[in-house]
Amino acid sequence: MFVSAAGADTNDGTKQKPFKTVGKALSSGRGRVVVCEGTYTESVEIKADVEIYSGVTCDFAKAGGKAKLVATKPEYAVSISSPANTVRFQSVDVEAIDGTEPSVNSIAMLVSQAQAVTLVNVGLSAKTGFDGKKGDEGTVGAMGDVGNDAMGATPGVGKSKLCSANTSGGAGGAAGANGGPGGPNLPENPAGATGAGGTSGVNCAANGFAGFGKNGADAPNATPAPKVTTQGTIATTWQPARGQDGVAGGPGQGGGGGAGISGGGGGGGTGGCGGSGGKGGLGGGGSIALLSIGAKVSMQASTLRSGGGGGGGGGGGGGGGGLGGNGGGAGANGCQAGSGGQGGKGGAGSGGAGGISVPIVYKGTKPGGDATLTFGTPGTAGLGGAPGVNDGPMGLAQNELEVP
Repeated sequence: MFVSAAGADTNDGTKQKPFKTVGKALSSGRGRVVVCEGTYTESVEIKADVEIYSGVTCDFAKAGGKAKLVATKPEYAVSISSPANTVRFQSVDVEAIDGTEPSVNSIAMLVSQAQAVTLVNVGLSAKTGFDGKKGDEGTVGAMGDVGNDAMGATPGVGKSKLCSANTSGGAGGAAGANGGPGGPNLPENPAGATGAGGTSGVNCAANGFAGFGKNGADAPNATPAPKVTTQGTIATTWQPARGQDGVAGGPGQGGGGGAGISGGGGGGGTGGCGGSGGKGGLGGGGSIALLSIGAKVSMQASTLRSGGGGGGGGGGGGGGGGLGGNGGGAGANGCQAGSGGQGGKGGAGSGGAGGISVPIVYKGTKPGGDATLTFGTPGTAGLGGAPGVNDGPMGLAQNELEVP
């Protein structure tokens, strides 16, 4: 089959009436395609054994320049995959385009599982991977609930709120009884500690307010997400490494219930919920001239060039903790309950990996033969979310990368 930029896909693919696109010639199922000099804007998918030649003029009568395939999508300009096994490219240049969406790679040729791919006098050129997206910020935790008021001699019952874990206000004490402790224990709450219930048998306003329920403790902030240590992985293509998500902060401790004197004590307010964790930043798209996955590729007198890797996306900051709820009011001659503590701040997401700039990336057999390799600039590391720790790794810029 013959292809010329001046042809038409309604032609029969002969020298006299060549097709316009390589894709149309491949769909004919013939085993050899001759492409005359010129530029062809298309991404080509090969799933059958074929030989593709150029280096001829468009009358197909004498030696000429090389054909150039320019991609229409960034994932690849040429894809070779099963059931294709034996494929030969000769005197053809292949050019990728820039990534167009977050984390999208720029790949000139993607070869998967084919066991006999030969590149002779071929140029593979990748462009720039797209930057990774910044991770979403965490959301502020829900506020705690106000404790229940006492009604005369009837104490306010303890109130519970479910966050990432339960937080509860202490029950108010009945007449002559101590108030109950708030939970969870942050730390353990003996008499006089945070979240402890009020002590009966004293005047609410005397002796350091011993009859009042104690305010709950604030929850500690969650730690930032761990740092990403890999550049990426390979499944069906190169997948840049994204940052890890932060975890939610814990709930604040509930306030202690007020003591009952002759009237009931108020119920403690619940703690506020912790903020949600920030999301990890996405990895920057890679720039790869040849990506070989479980394939065998040999090269002769070929040139492979990668461009720039995309920058890694920053991690999102953790959301702030919700404020604790106020303590419930007391009945006549009862004691006020304590307020709940504030929830902990969510952990920040870690930064995504910077995009790689590597002419040859492979999983399995290393492509071999005679090729000139040139790499570009690596993508910058994604910054960790506030407070700014656990940045992603800087992208790689080197000739080859083996991926386990």
